[in-house]
Amino acid sequence: QENGVDIGWYRINYDGKTAYVAAMYVGKTKPTAQSMGLKLTTESFTLYTEDKKQSTQVYKATDGNVNLGSVYPDFTGGWTNTFNLWHFDASVLVDFSHGGKYFSTSYMWGMYSGMLEETAANNIREEGIVLRGVNEDGSVNTTVADGQAYCEDFYTGPAAQSVFRSDYVKLREINVGYNVPLRSDAFVKSLRISAYGRNLGVWGPDTKHFDPEMIVTSSGNIQGIEGGAIPAIASYGASISLKF
Repeated sequence: QENGVDIGWYRINYDGKTAYVAAMYVGKTKPTAQSMGLKLTTESFTLYTEDKKQSTQVYKATDGNVNLGSVYPDFTGGWTNTFNLWHFDASVLVDFSHGGKYFSTSYMWGMYSGMLEETAANNIREEGIVLRGVNEDGSVNTTVADGQAYCEDFYTGPAAQSVFRSDYVKLREINVGYNVPLRSDAFVKSLRISAYGRNLGVWGPDTKHFDPEMIVTSSGNIQGIEGGAIPAIASYGASISLKF
């Protein structure tokens, strides 16, 4: 602290967890995504020709389930900074989560139904789209896929197309206050006026349509599967604190 200025870089927290199954009932098998009706595919997509209204190139699903990762984050943490300048004070809270994946039911239906903006981006409805991937012979795909077939394939094709990373960095809260100078013999001993904002920004999600934190914390017993998740809400407020 110097000349009434105080900057505190502290309150850093870090948390990492590992979960495992200690025991299972005799005769019970390990639950898999297949038991929930999900078709998973590998990260390296393969294309194939499917005869619908016309010949088109869409992603091909694997014969069985492929592990795409855990629904749980590798680690989470936060960082609180405080600043004091004469009679003013401020605090900033940033938190983060890294690792983990989730399946988005809303994204799957949004693509299938044509409600998401991606279904009309770059004129794919009129001009089609060349999907990233390789053909069965290993050659790079150059075939233009029908836009409608591509979007419908999010429902009928590999579920991995709707699997996203749950990483994020959030500007959780900013609080700014002013301590009003008072005489030592005043009836009011302290007067502080402050304003705050919460959930002010998020960076890092795979898709801008959903908040990974809300999905991870509101999935209930169906961990890792998003279905109509409520978005995080930014809030603002002010307060006056008096002490007598």
